[in-house]
This record gives sequence, C-alpha cells and structure tokens, in this order.
Amino acid sequence: MVEDQKKKNMKTGFVVLGVVLVLSALFALRWYIDLSHFVTTEDARFAANNVRISSKIPGKVVSVLIQEGDHVSKNAVLALIDQSDFQITLKQAQDNYEVAKIKYQQILGPIYSSPRSKKGEPVRTSDGQNLQDVEVARNKVELAQISLKTAKDNLVKYQNLYNTKAISKSDLQKISDIADSAQKNFEIAESSYDLILNSKTYDLKTAILNIDQAKNALDLAESTFANTFIRTPLEGIVAQKTVNYGEYVAPGQTLFTLINPNDIWVQANVKETDVYRLKLNAPVKIFADIYPHKTFKGVVSEIGTATNANFSMIPLGNTGGTFVKIVQNVPVKIRILDTGTPFQIGSSVKVRIKTN
Repeated sequence: MVEDQKKKNMKTGFVVLGVVLVLSALFALRWYIDLSHFVTTEDARFAANNVRISSKIPGKVVSVLIQEGDHVSKNAVLALIDQSDFQITLKQAQDNYEVAKIKYQQILGPIYSSPRSKKGEPVRTSDGQNLQDVEVARNKVELAQISLKTAKDNLVKYQNLYNTKAISKSDLQKISDIADSAQKNFEIAESSYDLILNSKTYDLKTAILNIDQAKNALDLAESTFANTFIRTPLEGIVAQKTVNYGEYVAPGQTLFTLINPNDIWVQANVKETDVYRLKLNAPVKIFADIYPHKTFKGVVSEIGTATNANFSMIPLGNTGGTFVKIVQNVPVKIRILDTGTPFQIGSSVKVRIKTN
C-alpha cells in the first residue's frame, strides 16, 4: 500500500516536472523568438510637436477665453490684451493718413489743358492765383519767342542786303544787336517761367512721400492693434495655459502651448546595440499604459542619427581617470497607424518592433 502510494507520488512528480520543463521550453522558445525577431523597449512615450503661442506686444491681459484641454480652431482668439493705448495710436495714424491724402489732392489740384510746361506736360496748380502767375510767365515766354524769331528773320534779311552792299555795316550791326537783345530777353523769360514753375507749383514728390510714410505708420498701427488678439495659428488642443486675467505680459512670453491631435507619434529609445536590427517602415505593436487592454499598430518612420546623450548638456567626454561603458539610447520615431483614439502626450508606452 505504501509502495503504491510512493509510485503514485513519483508519477505525479514526473508529470509536474514534465509540465514545468515543457512550459520552460515554451518560454525559452518565445524568449528566443522575441530576442531574434523583435526589439522591445518600455522607454517610450507618446509625443507631439508643441506649438508655443506668445504675445508680440506688451500689455495687460483683459480676457482669457479658453482653458486647458479645449479644442480650438485655426485663428481662434485665445486671449485679449488691453487695447486702449493701441486704439489711440491707430486713430492718430488714420487721421494722419487722411490729412496726407487731402494735402496731396490740394497740391495735385485740377489738371489744366493750358498752360503747358516746356515739355508739353500740363501744369498742376492748387489755386487760381498760381495758375494766373504761370499763364503770365508763359505768355512772356511766347512773346519773347516771337520777338526772337522776328529778330532772327530780320538779321538774315539784312545780312543779305549787306552782302549786296545795299546797307552799311553799322546798319547791319544795329539789327544784330536787336537779335542779341531778343535772344537775351527770351532766355530771361524762359528762366522766369522755370522759376515760377518751381516756386508756385507744389512739389508732388514730397506729397507722395508723405502719403507713403503715413500709410506705413497706419499699417504698423493696424498690425499692432491686431496683435492685441492672441490667436492660434493652427487647429489643436490647448495642452498648457500659463497666463491669467490681469497679468502683464511681455513680447515673446509663452502664454499657451498647443498640440495637434492629428500629428501624434511614439518616441522610443532603443539601445544602440539593437539599432542595426531596425529598418524603416518595420511594423510595430504599441502597448499604452492608458489603454491596458488595447494594442495599437505603428511603423518605424525615423531612426535617429545620434544618441540622446549627444544632445545632453553634460559632456560625453571622460574627464576622470576611470571609464565605465554605458550603453547609449538612440531615438526612434514610430508613426501610429490607428487613428481616432485620443492619446495623452507624454504617457508611457511599450513598443515591440519587428526586425525580420
């Protein structure tokens, strides 16, 4: 009876031992398959590009319109900076621009078909008195021109008479002196006309320059006023809000941080000894701590060309007398194929990358 019991116990022990050996073999086989066909790491997390939104102008925040976690559309207003001072500047710029345009129109004046400048261009004047002065000067030029032509014609005629000895040299000299005097009178009239044009006709170039300067000032004032509205450049989720009502903000100060929920990936750190086994577009299984009963699919989209330590603020060089080799990590970017599931940026995941 005792012997039978011993045999039974031994048989049970062999069975248990066999089961343990089989399970151990299966575990060893799975471990081998995992080791030879997959690279696994738990040093991974969800990541996304952080878009930091800051103020371009200084001022007091008078309104905050969103909270952390809110989904915002592109160009949505997130906060408002006090506009009182900027409204005054904008109103002054608008007024200055209108004044510059009015002065330009006054200077431009009516475009008259007569009189015309020496180049044949219409003379632009701002009032009737200026027009009258220009007309008088132009008439003097025309009369002097007529007198000069008459004098030159007479000189030619008298020169012919002198050549035939019909008149004396003194008579020819009198006609020549008259022609010289007519030439000088014409030059004086023409100079006076130019002087009238320069003094009585306003400088349009200066007026145009004033308009350009006023327009530039207006554009700047409008842009500055528009910057009192803190807007988002893209659609996304507000991951962080670092400003509150009543705070004074400075240009460049980060007020909000946004992420694009449609552009989230897994950032995994793989040991440098395993990187050579990885290939782009290799399939990946993703196990997220926030979804313990789900498995997500992905592919390797980028393999880092430098280790994480290379970008560390602590130098890599060995400055002491001893050396301890440390296995470095290489960043690997994994694109998530499953869409529609919200992920918390920074939460931990485990990845299993197929190597062959």
